[in-house]
Amino acid sequence: APMVAGAAAILKSCGVPLDQIESTLRTSANVTVPFPDATSAKRLDLYRALAQVNHPPTGVALSNTSIDENTNTSAGFEVGTLSAIDADTCDKHAYSKVGGADAASFSIGGANNDRLILTAGMLNFEAKPGYSVIIRVTDAFGAVFDQTLTVTVNDVDEPPTGSPSITGTRTVGQRLTANTIPVVNPDAWAISTYQWRR
Repeated sequence: APMVAGAAAILKSCGVPLDQIESTLRTSANVTVPFPDATSAKRLDLYRALAQVNHPPTGVALSNTSIDENTNTSAGFEVGTLSAIDADTCDKHAYSKVGGADAASFSIGGANNDRLILTAGMLNFEAKPGYSVIIRVTDAFGAVFDQTLTVTVNDVDEPPTGSPSITGTRTVGQRLTANTIPVVNPDAWAISTYQWRR
């Protein structure tokens, strides 16, 4: 009875619904455990019990999904931490890159191999506002789920470059003309204004 109670508690902690715990314990195979005195006893195989009621992952989440432009990712920039969406709360998960438009710019690393890393040089919103990759999560029993993740490049307000050129005689009563063509604003949405200064 203590063994069954303990097994039931483990199944419950792993997200198995209460109405499934009893049937799972009744139908799960036992394993024979040998002891040093040459005797043995039947014990419940919890791995098989959990495999019997395993749910596949249903999604992959990323703790952060955006990076400011002008960030240099040449050495590998850690975007965020991957996590699985899974009804089985004590399941273990592994992550791998399986495709996506920008798969070549991504890798997975970190101490637990759950950090999404972007390596795409200096980020520029005007040139490329986002990067996409497909991440596969695999649980301890081999069930998989593929999720498309997009990392957005944040548009940062950048100052214009260049200087306007002035033509005309700078005397009282004379008209001066400003040529603003040399002024370039990297932010296409921005409106530049000009002011005469002495």
